[in-house]
Amino acid sequence: MDFSKYKRVHCLGIGGIGLSAVAEILRDRGYIVSGTDIHPSKVTRHLEYLGIKVFTEHKPENVEDVDAIVYSAAVSDENPEVIRAKELGIPLFSRAQVLGMIMDDYEHSVAICGTHGKTTVTSMTSLILRNADYKPTILVGGNLPQINGNVEIGGTDYFVTEACEYMDSFLQLKPSIGVILNIDSDHLDYFKTMDNLVNSFSKFIGMSKKCYFNGDDELSTKAAKSVSDTVSFGFSSKNDFYAMQSEEIVNDSFSGSLPAFVAAFSSRKKLSDEEINQLQDMINKMRG
Repeated sequence: MDFSKYKRVHCLGIGGIGLSAVAEILRDRGYIVSGTDIHPSKVTRHLEYLGIKVFTEHKPENVEDVDAIVYSAAVSDENPEVIRAKELGIPLFSRAQVLGMIMDDYEHSVAICGTHGKTTVTSMTSLILRNADYKPTILVGGNLPQINGNVEIGGTDYFVTEACEYMDSFLQLKPSIGVILNIDSDHLDYFKTMDNLVNSFSKFIGMSKKCYFNGDDELSTKAAKSVSDTVSFGFSSKNDFYAMQSEEIVNDSFSGSLPAFVAAFSSRKKLSDEEINQLQDMINKMRG
C-alpha cells in the first residue's frame, strides 16, 4: 500500500501513547494530521502545540475532508467517525499497519516485543543507539525522560519501536531485527489459548530478518524453535549471548534489569572498560 498518496490523515484515539507517536511522525513527514480523543491530556496538548488539530468529541463531520483514517485498537466499528468514513469511502488503517509502513522506510529497524519489559528494553536500546550518535527514530510505549516523551524523530537509517502482540498487531511489522523478551499468559481474551499466543510470536519471528530471543524463557524458545536464523540471549551459558560477571555492569539494586541489557547488547560479545563505564552512566541516568 502506498500511503504517500494520502495527504490529510485523521487519527482516532490520537491521545493514546502509540497512535500519538505515529501522528507526530506523519506530521514530520509532511502530512496534514488531525485526530480525535475524548480525553484531553498532556499528550493531546503537545500534539496541538505541534499544529495538529485535536477534536474532543467523536462526530461524523470530523472526517469530512480527510483522505485516510488511522485508528487505535480501542476504536470500535460503531464509532460515528468510522461509520461516516465508510459511507464516504475513506480508507481506514490500523495504527499497526501504518507503523509497519513507516518502518519499511528505514534500512535498519528494531522491534521489541514480549509480555513484560517492552518499554524498558525499547528505551535502553534506543538510548544505546542515541548515545552512540546513530540518531535513531524512537517510538516507546511510555514516557522516556531523555527524549521528553514517547517519540523522537531522528535520521532515516535507524528505527526502534516497541511491538505489541495484542490482536496480532506486531504481525504488521517486518523489522530487520525482532526481539522477544518473554511470553506469558496475557491477552487471552483475543488469543484464547497459550498455543495460539505462542504461534503468534512464532509468526513474528518469521517476519523478522533476524530474531533475538530469551533462551532462558521456555515459551520464547518454543516460539523460536521452527525458525533457523535466530540468536538466543540470557543468563545460561547455553545461549549464544549470556551475562558473565554481571557485577561489572550493574550493582545488586539494578540486577533485576540485567536481561534487558543482555538483549540490548547481544550484538556484542564483550564490552570494553569504556563501554562498561558508559553503560553504568546510562543506568544512573535512567534510574534518575
